[in-house]
Amino acid sequence: MTGRTELLHAERELLLTLLELPTAGPLETGTDGPRPLLWEAQATYAEAAARLGFTVVHRAAPDPSVLDREGVPVTVREAAERMPGFLDCQPSTVLRLGPELPRERTVMFNVHLDTVAGGEPPRYRDGRFHGRGAIDAKGPAVALLAGLRSAVDAVPGLGRDTGVLVQLVSGEEGGAMGVFGTRPLVESGWTGRLNLFCEPTRAAWCPGPPPPRPP
Repeated sequence: MTGRTELLHAERELLLTLLELPTAGPLETGTDGPRPLLWEAQATYAEAAARLGFTVVHRAAPDPSVLDREGVPVTVREAAERMPGFLDCQPSTVLRLGPELPRERTVMFNVHLDTVAGGEPPRYRDGRFHGRGAIDAKGPAVALLAGLRSAVDAVPGLGRDTGVLVQLVSGEEGGAMGVFGTRPLVESGWTGRLNLFCEPTRAAWCPGPPPPRPP
């Protein structure tokens, strides 16, 4: 598979819908801020992915125990103590294409749907998307879905001989750094031989060590 994948009309509409959903987490909006619609955003994305054959294999808010461990920023611990429902409104979802396969025959993609606070009204104008999350990282999330659409059409056996996982996480912005979104999913074994994290890097490839195997 080579070349550029153009977004379909439905994918452009999906991105605009995601941009319209307020998903800035409590670390960004504070105690009195609006509840982030992350459950709704992840469900909307999962519905679009279902058209490619993806199914939901995990959807839950993180267990409070994930904050009682080394490496959790103090700001996150303090926010959880003073904000009722801090974790309940910041779920994670895992989608899978095809049957469950060994890690060696699986590729995983991770993308977060929470954003920083503020921004401008969502719109698509002159070939560009505007709105909070258009670059980081709702735009990459929809671009991933478009790329997977092309891959399914072009790569025989994808989703049959090679499994595909997509992690949709919260808790990446505001200083949470994935400690209650990405980390619990990785430690639960929702990973592959190749694991790609979708972040705006100006198309730079940033390789890193493989994730630890689950116990």
